[in-house]
Amino acid sequence: MRARDARWRVPAALVVLAIVAFAGCAGLGKPAGPPVDEAAIAAAVDSFIAAHNAAIAARDTDGVVALYTDDASVLPAGGPRVDGAEAIRGLWRSSLSLPGMGMTLASHRKIVSERGDMVADVGTYDFHMLGSRGDTLRDVGKYVTVMQKVDGRWKMVVDTWNSDPPPGRGK
Repeated sequence: MRARDARWRVPAALVVLAIVAFAGCAGLGKPAGPPVDEAAIAAAVDSFIAAHNAAIAARDTDGVVALYTDDASVLPAGGPRVDGAEAIRGLWRSSLSLPGMGMTLASHRKIVSERGDMVADVGTYDFHMLGSRGDTLRDVGKYVTVMQKVDGRWKMVVDTWNSDPPPGRGK
């Protein structure tokens, strides 16, 4: 019986050693420092959305474009991907020139990265403009915006949205 016990002692000790080593290494790669203040980040994102809404209401192309990183990507519903500040400027210049154009974003959920340097903001939008016959055209839907902290300021890295189905069509 003693030979059998000795035979299992070495492998059991190795398993315990491996578990202890793994547990010790599990903390590697995690950010050091104070915990992330998700409430402060959520408030900053809400301020960001308010600034975005204000820039759109003012038809301020430069103000909207300043909310993106230089290498951001916009993935508009029903259109090709737009990459980089100058292409994004063209997209917003065109959009903000539409007659009667207005849009309001409303943030509903913020998903904060472990380090607190990135946020995925999930929300809804309400867009309207005047049609060719003077009638108001409206589109409502949802968006996801990925924001990154750049030089202490939040900026969009990826911006995408799509329409909800019209009432009575789909779910």
